[in-house]
Amino acid sequence: MDVEMQNHCYRDFLFCCDEEFLKVEHKEEEMVDKLEEERMGYDRMKTFYKTHEKSLQEEIANLKDKVGEAELRHDYLESKVLECEDRIEHQRLTLREFHEKEKHRGIRKLALEARCNTMEKLAVEAAITTTYNMHHLVHYIKCTEYLQDKVNRISQAWIDADRKRV
Repeated sequence: MDVEMQNHCYRDFLFCCDEEFLKVEHKEEEMVDKLEEERMGYDRMKTFYKTHEKSLQEEIANLKDKVGEAELRHDYLESKVLECEDRIEHQRLTLREFHEKEKHRGIRKLALEARCNTMEKLAVEAAITTTYNMHHLVHYIKCTEYLQDKVNRISQAWIDADRKRV
């Protein structure tokens, strides 16, 4: 009976070992499947990030172009403001000179007043034009700052995405 008992214990032991071996094989298969899924997921994410990176690069290039255009427009408006200020100053000087010349002539007093009124109207119009151009200049400065901020945020997001990917 002792041999039979040992055989029975041995068979039970073999059966338990077979079950454990099957469990280990099953876990290995599951791990292989998970690794395969992760690799496929990584490949898909890599492709997605590459396409996303390209679109972000294109958007950054477009925004840089817009910033450049806005800076050109800003420079143009700034030059117009300076031109208007120069015209105002020139008109004021011209008005003063004219006033000084006509001051000495009593006959042309009425003509002088009419001319002064005209020059003052032109000065007011030039001041209005300067204010208008200054308003647009401020608007384009804000647009330029907004676009530069947007480019910086997108670039930072891109850099952060690269860091996460690595």
